[in-house]
Amino acid sequence: MPVSKALARATKFHHNGGNALKEDLRRHAQYKLVLSFVASAYRTRPEFLLATARGSKHLSDARHVTNYLAHIVYGMNFTDISQMAARDRTSIAHGCNRVEDLRDLPEHDRALYLAELALQEFFNASWESANDTGE
Repeated sequence: MPVSKALARATKFHHNGGNALKEDLRRHAQYKLVLSFVASAYRTRPEFLLATARGSKHLSDARHVTNYLAHIVYGMNFTDISQMAARDRTSIAHGCNRVEDLRDLPEHDRALYLAELALQEFFNASWESANDTGE
């Protein structure tokens, strides 16, 4: 990270009491967790899901599931997801709608439900332990 960027972040942290930066870090950690989880489930690499090229249908489906889970599990809005995924906000919305339609199929609904539970529980436990202040 360039020195000027690091200084800007530190200044922002100091002036906002760290809350804005902590929220930003939390959102990025959540997105990276979902990205790793889905990449593993789809037997691919996270960087392939973030590639600017559209890629195969398999990668496109995995990308849609990633963004859907980030939206549903962590309540991220399409704008935040689009910035992390380097995609247009409307593309994120389209992918989420496609995955939501798949929930009509029992096998997809069950898999997504279990993924939601796992991601929520894992992040809550890891974030709390990583940010334990000992108070």
